[in-house]
Amino acid sequence: MLKRVPDLAAGRFPQLLVWIALAEAQELVVLRGVTREVADYTLLAKLSVDISARYKECMKIASMLLTYSTSITAERVRLYCAYKEPYYQAMSTYFQGAACMQKEDARNCVQAVANLKKASVLFEAVGPLEKRYEGKMAADKEEKERVTLLSTVFLRSQQIISRDLDIVTHRNDSVYYEPIPEPEAVCNALSLVKPTKLPAVTTSDLWRDGEVANCLKPTAVVASDATTENQQQGNSRPREGCCSSCIIC
Repeated sequence: MLKRVPDLAAGRFPQLLVWIALAEAQELVVLRGVTREVADYTLLAKLSVDISARYKECMKIASMLLTYSTSITAERVRLYCAYKEPYYQAMSTYFQGAACMQKEDARNCVQAVANLKKASVLFEAVGPLEKRYEGKMAADKEEKERVTLLSTVFLRSQQIISRDLDIVTHRNDSVYYEPIPEPEAVCNALSLVKPTKLPAVTTSDLWRDGEVANCLKPTAVVASDATTENQQQGNSRPREGCCSSCIIC
């Protein structure tokens, strides 16, 4: 079965999901960080750089390992990773600006302006990618709630960046009157998550039973048996097991 489905062969799709799970675990760390009473924006910027890099790697894996797939699920994964990578690039830049906002002096004020302007530009590029992913998800009625949440989070992030940019711009224009410098370079990535090896799962003895193994191997139907098989298919009674260990009914 796995060999007949290219995306599942050699554990391709599960391997990709492992990488995505680690990226989403780091996202939860960021979510906890921004909801704290006092947020460490410098730390959040580093974590966001790591998340962006993880999604970039996920996109690379999806492109290499799922190249034969035309399924809706595989396409969603690619669109999801393509959207999340630049999203967290923008968020990392925003967090750098927010860290500068906490230091109430002229140098950090104008640096915050530069960082937040860059974050705003990056967010404009994320918009079309978010819409593509949202459009793909909207085709599934069961994903309606997820689409609404996705759109709300994206819009809220954009509003926060715009709000904070207006605040520091007004502060500089009315208090400091300093020229705007270049935005800060991308900070170093930091990860607070790591993979955990799951315990090995033992295989049931049932699958090592010789008779059961034979049950799962269909035998070729010879011409002399064709008439008998057709007669059996006409019977309405349930199929009986073919051996004492058979669990197929």
